[in-house]
Amino acid sequence: MVSYMSKFAENTEKKQVISNQEYNRKEKMASYFYDLSKLSFGGVVIGAGASWLGSTDDSIYLYVLILGLYITIGLAYTANRILRPNK
Repeated sequence: MVSYMSKFAENTEKKQVISNQEYNRKEKMASYFYDLSKLSFGGVVIGAGASWLGSTDDSIYLYVLILGLYITIGLAYTANRILRPNK
């Protein structure tokens, strides 16, 4: 009887360790995508926006600005989906 209970406790502990490792992996992956989102916003959106405001005759900056916003939102959405708990 004692060995059965110790086996149960051991299995429960292993499941907890695996669950913690899975959570840490998801958290780091989401952090990576959030960081990519911040970098794309800073580099593409702000950079293209400043260039577009500086020279209004080039419409390419507006397209780059919109593309940068889509990339930023997509990366942030991906990070959010990673952290969302499974149902």
